[in-house]
Amino acid sequence: MHAYLIVTKDESRLTEEVKNQIDLTGYKIVEFALQKIEDARNFNAFVKLSLPEKTAIVVRNFHQATEECANAVLKKIEEPQENLIFIIHSKNENLVLPTIKSRCQIVRIRNFDTQNDLSEISSFIKMDLLEKSAYLSKMKERNEILNFCDNLVLFSSEQIKSDNFEKGIRYAKNALLLRKAINGNGNINLHFLHFLKNISN
Repeated sequence: MHAYLIVTKDESRLTEEVKNQIDLTGYKIVEFALQKIEDARNFNAFVKLSLPEKTAIVVRNFHQATEECANAVLKKIEEPQENLIFIIHSKNENLVLPTIKSRCQIVRIRNFDTQNDLSEISSFIKMDLLEKSAYLSKMKERNEILNFCDNLVLFSSEQIKSDNFEKGIRYAKNALLLRKAINGNGNINLHFLHFLKNISN
């Protein structure tokens, strides 16, 4: 694979996670900012050069690139020279052009240390049934739902360690079941209905 899309909200962990996920032994690391068309021109000029050593180009926050900029670099990402790979970071893969995303191996990094996400899960658990239903109905993207499931499992594992053992087990179990159902496609609203029914029992 010559192109990787690294999806994480925590940019500070990007370098560490890239080393964990991709073997970059012997590669020279070159960082590029790609947001405007001028950036794309500089990028394209660089990748046209004959590179004597293996090179990994790292692009941070590609979700901030304009569509014009992203389209301008598409051809170079599609057909790189032999010793060149691309490592593209985005906080949200849905903000990356599908034509670029389809050329990449996607590496999703879970963001367990995001306190805001877990605080939101805590608020969700305290909601009544109608409020929970309204909260879930706002989720439209598959990845958003999967992230919710992952954070619910994480939060529930902490509850299991405390005095809320049975409640923690119930939420964790049904979050995993919801995650499996979402991955299997089907009717999202029906999956939500089963989830709400099971956590309310």
